[in-house]
Amino acid sequence: MKKISFCFLVGLLVTGNYLLAEEVAERILSLPDCLYYAQRNNSDILNAQQEVTLAQQRLREAKSQLYPRIDLMAAASRYETGNFLSLPPVLSEINSFWIFSNRYPGQEYFIRLTLWQPVYTSGRIKTNLTLARTKLSQSESELEIIRNQIFFQIKSAYYQILAAQKQVQLNEEEAKLILALRQRPEAKNPAVSQELDKYQSEVNRVLINIRYDLEEKKISLLKLLGLELNTQFSLKGELSEQTTDYNLNILLANAYRNRPELQQTQFAQTVDQLQLNMAFAQRFPTVVLSGSYDFLGADFPLPDKSWSANLLITLPLFDGGGIFARIAQQQTSIRQGKIKKVRLEDLIAAQVRQAYLAYRKNCQLLDLNRREKEQLVEVKLPTGVDTLGFLNYLNYRRAFRRIEDNYYQSLAELAISQSYLFSVVNLNEKNN
Repeated sequence: MKKISFCFLVGLLVTGNYLLAEEVAERILSLPDCLYYAQRNNSDILNAQQEVTLAQQRLREAKSQLYPRIDLMAAASRYETGNFLSLPPVLSEINSFWIFSNRYPGQEYFIRLTLWQPVYTSGRIKTNLTLARTKLSQSESELEIIRNQIFFQIKSAYYQILAAQKQVQLNEEEAKLILALRQRPEAKNPAVSQELDKYQSEVNRVLINIRYDLEEKKISLLKLLGLELNTQFSLKGELSEQTTDYNLNILLANAYRNRPELQQTQFAQTVDQLQLNMAFAQRFPTVVLSGSYDFLGADFPLPDKSWSANLLITLPLFDGGGIFARIAQQQTSIRQGKIKKVRLEDLIAAQVRQAYLAYRKNCQLLDLNRREKEQLVEVKLPTGVDTLGFLNYLNYRRAFRRIEDNYYQSLAELAISQSYLFSVVNLNEKNN
C-alpha cells in the first residue's frame, strides 16, 4: 500500500512539473477585447459600478418612506413573582399593569398591530426622494468619468504596444540583415568590419530598450485590464494614417454638452439646493398619524382587546440657532458650487484646446515622416551593396531604420492624441 501511495505521489509531481513547463498559449487581443476585459475586471470600474448599485438601493429606501409602516408584535410571558416585574427592553411597549395584579404563577399573551403614516413633513420625504435620485445620477456620472479615463489609458497603451511590436519586428529584421552582411567578402576588411560592429551594437541596443519598454507597457495594460500579470499576449490591429480636420468651436460645444464632470457640478448644485430645502423644512412642524390594535389575555382566543389612534405633531421652537446656521452653510455651499462650475468650464476649454493643438502637431509630424519614408525607397541586398558600396549602404540602412522608427512612433502618437481629444470632448470614436 505504501508503494502504491509513493508511486501515486511521484506521478502527481511529474504531471504537475510537465503542466508547469508546458508553454501557455498566447492570447491575441484587439482593442474591443481590451475594452471588454476592462469593463469586466478593472477594479476602479467595478468599484464605481458598486457605487451605482448602492445609490439604487438608497433610492429604493427613500421610496419606502412614501408608504405606511405596519408592525406586528407578539409576546408570550410566563411568570411567577410577588413583586413588580421588570420587563426586558423588547417587551417595553406592552401595557404590563395587568400582569402584576396576579402574584401567583401565570402566563399572558400579547399581540399588537401598529400602523404609522407620516401625514405632513414639510416636504422632507419628497426632498429625500429627489436627493436619492440625484445621488444616483451622480454615481452614474462618476462611473462614466472613471470609465472614460480608464478607456483612454487602455487606448494609449494599446497604440504604444502596437508601435513597439512593429519596431521590434523592424529591428529584428535589421539584425538578420547585419548577419547576412557579415557573409559578404567586403566584411573581412578591418575598417568595414569595425563599422559593421558599431552598427550591430546600435541595433542591439535599440532592440534591448524597445523590448524592455514593450514588456513594461504590457504589464501596465494587464493591470488596466484586470488580468493576471503573467498573461502572455500580443495585440492585433493597425495604426492608421487617416487624419481628420476638426472644428475647434464644435469640439468645445460638444465638450460643454457631453463632459460628465460638468454634469457632476449640476448634480452638486441640485444636491446643495435640496439640502437647503431640508434645512428650511426643519423650521416647520411634522404631523404623524398612528394607530394600534391590541389583543391580550391568558388564554386563546385572547379575550381582551383595545385600540388607539394617535396624531403626533412636532413643532420646533428653539435649538440655539442651529437651523439658521445650517441654512447659511447650504447657501454658502451653493455659491461655492457656482464658482467651481466656472473654474471647471475654463479647465475643460483649456484641455480641449491643448488636445486639439497636440493632434494638429502630430498630424503635421506624421505627414513629414510619411514624406521622408516615401522619398527613401528601401534597397535590399545584394543590390544595395553593389550600387552604393558597403559603407554607404550601412549609412543608408541607419537612415532607413531611423525613418521607419519615427514613422511608426508618429502613427502611435497620432492615434493617442486623437483618443485624448475624443476623451476630453467625451465623443465616441466610432461615430467620428
